[in-house]
Amino acid sequence: MITMLSNCVKLTQDIRKYNENRIHNYRNAVKVEFFRLRKLLKKEIEESAPGGQKFAPLSEATKKIWKWQFEEMGIKMERFVDRPLFKLSRPIYYKIWTNPTNMHMSIGFVGKMSASMFRLANIHQKGFSSPLTTRPGSKPGPTVHTPARRIIVPFWARYQRQAQTNIISNFERKMAGQRI
Repeated sequence: MITMLSNCVKLTQDIRKYNENRIHNYRNAVKVEFFRLRKLLKKEIEESAPGGQKFAPLSEATKKIWKWQFEEMGIKMERFVDRPLFKLSRPIYYKIWTNPTNMHMSIGFVGKMSASMFRLANIHQKGFSSPLTTRPGSKPGPTVHTPARRIIVPFWARYQRQAQTNIISNFERKMAGQRI
């Protein structure tokens, strides 16, 4: 009888250890996939096409404003004109929160980011209008509308199913003892 009781205790310990190992492997599978998605999102924002949807091109008026601003700073603007919002690729992070019953995952603008960068991301995802001037400091003229440039929603819509499949595949590989 004592032997049987000790075997039950050992079995219970083995089951707990297996469950802890399973949870740890699942977390690792999620982290691997979200790291991959983070790199992909950064690359697609730099190319101005998150989720495969190209951003609306800059208007000629906006290009002229940029040209004046960059000329004042002594920077050639040609490399920036075809990639609007390329700077928004820098603050892309992923975050995973866990508690005993749930795991919450988020990707996008969830990490450390300056208030001005956060403001820039928000206004560009909503779209905005700005007054058109001939030179900085002069009286405002007509307004120029910048269309909404969705970033996170089209990206997640395109890659959500693939991410779920990859997480399951990574988890199965990890449970089999393979490196992912």
